[in-house]
Amino acid sequence: MRISYYLFLFFVIIAYSNCTSDSAVNAKKPASIEGHWELVEAYRSGRKTESLGGTYFTFTSDKMSTNLPINGAIDSPYKNQDNIITQTIVNDIKIDYTIQDLTADNLRLNTKLRGVDFSFLLERKEK
Repeated sequence: MRISYYLFLFFVIIAYSNCTSDSAVNAKKPASIEGHWELVEAYRSGRKTESLGGTYFTFTSDKMSTNLPINGAIDSPYKNQDNIITQTIVNDIKIDYTIQDLTADNLRLNTKLRGVDFSFLLERKEK
């Protein structure tokens, strides 16, 4: 009886260690912001809007572009720190976008433009 108990305990420990080591090896890397993102849906002041159809964001390692109606929003520098993207446009004006969610395929951004709250759900696309 004693040997079977220790044998059972041994197999439980081996099984547990195999499960925990697999999860550590397969841990996901954080998704990268870099790439081309196209709008899936947008909200203006909490209400869904269709007027921003065709909107995109493109991020490289140090520049971003968007076709939002913002002067200087093409190839402008940005910083991504603590889930806040800070875009610097003409005359050193800064626009902050909060990353609400980022996966390999989807990006959700919130921002305030001209005093109006916006939320964008974007999907990664090949350019």
